Amino acid sequence: MSTRKDPGVLSEKLITYRGVIQIHVGEGEYRESFDVHEALITARSIFFKNALSGNWKEAQERVVNLPEDDPAIFAIYVHSIYNGELPTTPDSETLNLSPDWENRGICKFYVLAEKLQDIGAKNSAIDALIARSKVKDDHGVGRAPAPGSVKVIYNGTTAGSSARKLLVDFYAHRASLSYMAEAEAELPEDFKHDLLIKMFALRKPGLEDPTRATNTEYHEKNNNTG
Repeated sequence: MSTRKDPGVLSEKLITYRGVIQIHVGEGEYRESFDVHEALITARSIFFKNALSGNWKEAQERVVNLPEDDPAIFAIYVHSIYNGELPTTPDSETLNLSPDWENRGICKFYVLAEKLQDIGAKNSAIDALIARSKVKDDHGVGRAPAPGSVKVIYNGTTAGSSARKLLVDFYAHRASLSYMAEAEAELPEDFKHDLLIKMFALRKPGLEDPTRATNTEYHEKNNNTG
């Protein structure tokens, strides 16, 4: 037989699901509206906590507008805060059909979480990127996010972002010379700078040091002698 605890104690510890706010995401024909429990989203997002407090217009009208954001990505965010998970499909079939399609979506989710100041959501995105990188394709290779995903993160975050660090580490440890030759033109300049710094940090002392090589390794060959 269960006993009912003091409701006054419960009210101090539990999130109430009364009090729904409306969030308009996108604009024009692409705008979608979401009804979300205020206490739930403000417990996760500093952005919403600030917007829905004090004398802000949003706090008075209980409506928040996000015209610059993608409704599809926001729908994933709403799913994550209600279900405690970031829905992904980390299987080889998805990788083979579109190796970076979902990675790019996860990166967009991270950028949204950065804007909304939701650390838990950002960490979920990091976990999802790492999980997908461990799935092997038909060639037995785990795929890191392609240049399109790198652009999403570097366009939507600032220096020092954990997602930037993760992408740099992926490329520093996994990208082949042939892959970099193909991808270099598509990669953001800031990313290439960060990657160069990382590669210097990983360089082993003495590896191909010119002072330890013979001079002839750097001599040009004279092909006109005969």
